[in-house]
Amino acid sequence: MRRTRRGASLVLTLFVVTSLTAVLAITAATQRTQFLARSNRMEGARARLAAEAGVEYALANLTTVLDTNTASKLDDWANLGQLGDEEFAIGNESFRFQILDDSGFINLNTVTEDHLRRLPMTNEQIDSLLDWRETGQTPRAEGAKDEYYNGLANPYNAKLGRFDSVEELLLVRGFSPLALLEPQTDIVSTTPLVSGDATLQPALIDLFGVDSSSRNINGAGETRLNVNTIQVQQMVQRGIDQATATALFQARQRLGNVTSLGRLLREANIPTMQAGPILDNLGTVASTNVEGKINVNTASEAVLNSIPGMTNDVTQAILARQDSGGFQELSELLTLPGFSDQVVYDAVDAMTLNTQTFLVRVIGRAGRSVYPFEAIVGYRDNRPVVLKTRRPAFGQVAQRWGWNPEPATRTVLLESQR
Repeated sequence: MRRTRRGASLVLTLFVVTSLTAVLAITAATQRTQFLARSNRMEGARARLAAEAGVEYALANLTTVLDTNTASKLDDWANLGQLGDEEFAIGNESFRFQILDDSGFINLNTVTEDHLRRLPMTNEQIDSLLDWRETGQTPRAEGAKDEYYNGLANPYNAKLGRFDSVEELLLVRGFSPLALLEPQTDIVSTTPLVSGDATLQPALIDLFGVDSSSRNINGAGETRLNVNTIQVQQMVQRGIDQATATALFQARQRLGNVTSLGRLLREANIPTMQAGPILDNLGTVASTNVEGKINVNTASEAVLNSIPGMTNDVTQAILARQDSGGFQELSELLTLPGFSDQVVYDAVDAMTLNTQTFLVRVIGRAGRSVYPFEAIVGYRDNRPVVLKTRRPAFGQVAQRWGWNPEPATRTVLLESQR
């Protein structure tokens, strides 16, 4: 009997010891998990701060852009960070970044239906995109308004306003992550955007932006004259001959309010060889900035080929000029082979040579944590400021942006203090 009690006591003791050991092990594991979680959060916060430092570094290098009247791929800002291939160290953290001209993209908020129809998009996507941003509740033939979106499993209303980001397209009928992030190879387009087969065509997310604007000036920094209000003598003072100025004035009177310089040139029957001073000095608005024009000095092959009226031979000639610094005046485009009257009439309204907005892409790193995001930079009181920021809505960000997986060079901005 005594032996039985002793055995039971021993079993109880072993049970208690085992239980305590298990509790201690669970406690230690929980504490370790909590420690790692806190450590990861701290690393993530440091990576975010490193990314923000990258944007500040970009801002410091964009202060002189307003001193120039054009923007090109050979400008200093365009080559900072070696297109994401240079890592900048700040203590134990680092960042990589790239500055892009936002006017090198197609603006979702201003793009016309004719322009959209040159892109690899379905009728449903085009109609729904236009319905999403335009007021009213009558949808296009294959578009969508509130009635469609309210009938979804998770209902919402159509925006009926400006796009805030390209990723907002995922809310629009006809757009899926696959349709936005991958080339739409199942759509036959009469306008190949890049040379090669369908698999080499760009994804829609690589073509679009939402914030582009440019200064309403010519290469000399002079404000373009508004064709809706100017008189013949003002045109003559800007280098347009009397006969051409008179023809333009009379064409304006026939058209009424002019919203297209190309249409005015066609109405006045102005040939290409006489259009140079007009392209350099006239516009259709009186505002300081113009939204949505495409900078032909920085736009990609795909974006250039998408412009209504553009031909591939003109695009290739423009790309060749980009490599040598681009154009200083729009009139220089008229010297390119293939830049015919028809191209002038159809394409000129989409073009500019400068920009007011930049897209800064940056990835901050701290330990094993990375923090990618994008910032739209514009100008206020003649200084660059961040207008908005956004996190990418996709993974493998460096690859998506066309960066190498790892940087090729490293620049130390601040030595580590520990």
